Amino acid sequence: MKYLKCIAMALLIVLLNSPAYAKNYNAVDIYPVLDNWNYDEGVAVRAVAVSVVSNLMPYFPMKKLNPILLKNDKRGPKVLYQRGQNNEYIIFVNIAGNYWAQLAYQFSHEFCHILSNYEKGNDKNQWFEESLCEAISLHTIDKMSIQWEHTPPHPSWKPYASSLKDYLINLLSEEHRGNSDHLSEWLIIHEESLRKNPYLRKKNEVVGTAIYRLIKSGKFDVRSIQYLNLGKKNKHKDISQKLKEWYRHSPEEHKESVLNIAKMLGLKIQ
Repeated sequence: MKYLKCIAMALLIVLLNSPAYAKNYNAVDIYPVLDNWNYDEGVAVRAVAVSVVSNLMPYFPMKKLNPILLKNDKRGPKVLYQRGQNNEYIIFVNIAGNYWAQLAYQFSHEFCHILSNYEKGNDKNQWFEESLCEAISLHTIDKMSIQWEHTPPHPSWKPYASSLKDYLINLLSEEHRGNSDHLSEWLIIHEESLRKNPYLRKKNEVVGTAIYRLIKSGKFDVRSIQYLNLGKKNKHKDISQKLKEWYRHSPEEHKESVLNIAKMLGLKIQ
């Protein structure tokens, strides 16, 4: 057993020092909790999570984050408000086997909450943050599918690049996501239900798909998410007020991104 662990650790060192991770980004320490993964699985899981980080952290060169405890748990996917013993973030994913695309999709969504200043007792516009993180997860899968074609975490993982791309295509082809073409009208109908329950997944995915399209078209800068949730706490604020606060706290170069989302939602915040 000790010999196998040494091999696994050597593999981890190879993975994390491969060209895919030799880029200049602020590394985030990720520690898989081995309750529901064996040691080899934990090595692979960490490599996938590091790939997510390597595609997102370059947007945030000045951001320093505490380590992340990553656990496979049926209560996931979710990022906990409570922290670990050493102030680590705690992220639950819920996967079976080596479904790396699903792992990347879930982990990038929860990692987005950390990047966008998630907080307990958020206002009734939590649905918007859920939708935003859906967009970031789609964007991350897209970027990883390209990265893994050339520099996968391990040479034998190169075929998974097409699996990542197929996973993204399947998500975007889901029928309900087509509602994102007429979002201002859609929001008038569905906003109240989202304010009551921000975790209506299909509705989050409608808005998230629309934001993802803004990213693809260059009309939304991913760096903008770090200025979300910096306004005053008020559980009863409406979505326009939420976006106005985001706009106000954003540097000049990111204000247009917020305005483009407001326009997409049919809202005027200026």
